[in-house]
Amino acid sequence: MSLEDSLQQEVISSIKKSLSFNSFYQRIRPDITAFIAATSKLPLKKLDEWERLIRWTIYASAQASAKRNGDAKKQQFGSLSWLDVCNADGFKRERALRTLTGGAPNSFVFALAIRRLNDWVTQVRAAACDRLLLIAELTDPEIIIDVLFITFPYWDSWGRMGSTEKDILMKMVTLEKIAESLKKRLITSPSGPVATIFSQAGRTEALDSFLGEIAELSVQPSLRAKAYRCQFEGKIVWVEGMAWHGSG
Repeated sequence: MSLEDSLQQEVISSIKKSLSFNSFYQRIRPDITAFIAATSKLPLKKLDEWERLIRWTIYASAQASAKRNGDAKKQQFGSLSWLDVCNADGFKRERALRTLTGGAPNSFVFALAIRRLNDWVTQVRAAACDRLLLIAELTDPEIIIDVLFITFPYWDSWGRMGSTEKDILMKMVTLEKIAESLKKRLITSPSGPVATIFSQAGRTEALDSFLGEIAELSVQPSLRAKAYRCQFEGKIVWVEGMAWHGSG
């Protein structure tokens, strides 16, 4: 069995364990510890595939539980917290986002929540806009940077994500603890599209005070060059869709 197959089986098993429909306690205060532990091992790649796997496992487990209990219409009360962030039911995705408390427990589930900014249901996108900044304030900044690094290079391809949703990510970047962590990650990353991430973060003033450090200390030459150019020209340029934009 490959590592990916093993991880898939672990995620499926953790979801089934979390979906204990016969337990009253699970309905009121669900225990998704196994799911959090399993997803902590997942790389932030192929998120579409992981979401489909999670969504299908939730649905199939619910159907199997309803069949065992002789009630096909049996519904679970409450929300399964981070697990329901990618539930097939838009009402449950919205409710999960609005009832989340505390910070994100790992990078994978925070990535699932960030992807709700591009959700196909308007109300879910609105819930993500309302809640994600608060969640970010309570989350380990390294978790947030992990997710920003896989989001900024591709967010222009998120067709349902508008300016309101992008503003939420920009506000995250301006949080002091996140700006500091982002600067450190940009400087020390030996590979990856750091110059692109730097440009997208440059929509805000979060990195302005770090330009000198980034220009002098960054491992990647392309980022050093871009930071020096920003210092020289007094502005940052980024690409949005097929158009160039800048701030100065």
